[in-house]
Amino acid sequence: TAESPSVIIKFVFTGNGKLLEEQAFTVENGTIITNNIGGNWLYIDNIRVGNGGWEDFSNNNFEINLIPQPFTENEGFLKFRIEEEQFLNISIYDLFGKRVYENGKIYYSGNNTLPLIDFINKNKSGLYIVTLNSSNFSINKRIILKK
Repeated sequence: TAESPSVIIKFVFTGNGKLLEEQAFTVENGTIITNNIGGNWLYIDNIRVGNGGWEDFSNNNFEINLIPQPFTENEGFLKFRIEEEQFLNISIYDLFGKRVYENGKIYYSGNNTLPLIDFINKNKSGLYIVTLNSSNFSINKRIILKK
């Protein structure tokens, strides 16, 4: 429930990924009907779980920049601007979903800069996902690390 301290949401995909021609049929207008045994036709986007209060950043003055792109051996910064002081949890994930960096603290309103040299020193070249989470929003950006 929404009042629980933690919630787990699980999406289960079933099927063997194969669709045999004899298991589908076409109706008069050319539409193909199938039981989708492959489990491949699922599109999920912008899922939010919580008690509301989420902000829509399409019309917000929230700015986030990762510079330079790509990050180099000696340089990488997360720069962002927030309208009010708040606790932000900043995490970086590799493409396997493993968290490789985390920083959570109160950031002040206005411009903020977070040097990411610790992340750079401890990780190898590749593509990573940066997430910024607060009590009322979450935003993701991609970064490339090139050593």
